[in-house]
Amino acid sequence: MIIRKYLDQINNWHRKQSEMETLDLTELENLISKNAVNRSKDYFTLESLFQKTAKDEITIIPEIINLISKHIGLLFLNEEETGNVCFSNNADLRPEFRQSFRIVDLLDFSFAILYSSIYDESVKNEMQKIPIPRDADLFWKIVQIGNDFRKEKKI
Repeated sequence: MIIRKYLDQINNWHRKQSEMETLDLTELENLISKNAVNRSKDYFTLESLFQKTAKDEITIIPEIINLISKHIGLLFLNEEETGNVCFSNNADLRPEFRQSFRIVDLLDFSFAILYSSIYDESVKNEMQKIPIPRDADLFWKIVQIGNDFRKEKKI
């Protein structure tokens, strides 16, 4: 999967009314509510997370990543591993033991938030503010939901 393709899919995706009726988003909505308590000013947008270069490449804004990393207490890995040298970042590892996150995890988190009814077309705010996760456990639960949505949508 190419990050640019996933980002484009998130930006262009709109939930269909039929999907809203068939999916139970209760767990996701509860997790978002837990995350949002007293944190209305801690958010990011997909536009603030990435910057386009003159060559139309996408680069990550390190200040936003550092802020998210600080909030959830995990390190950010900017590169894909090319082997199974360290099991600590293996996808099969239980979330509570993970020590780092990647951009695809953050995009899965964002996709889950934007998929929720909070961001229904009629209620969307002007910039699609995504609340910064308040801890790693909550982050990984929402990431898993976003990952499931991504696989279901074949992105």
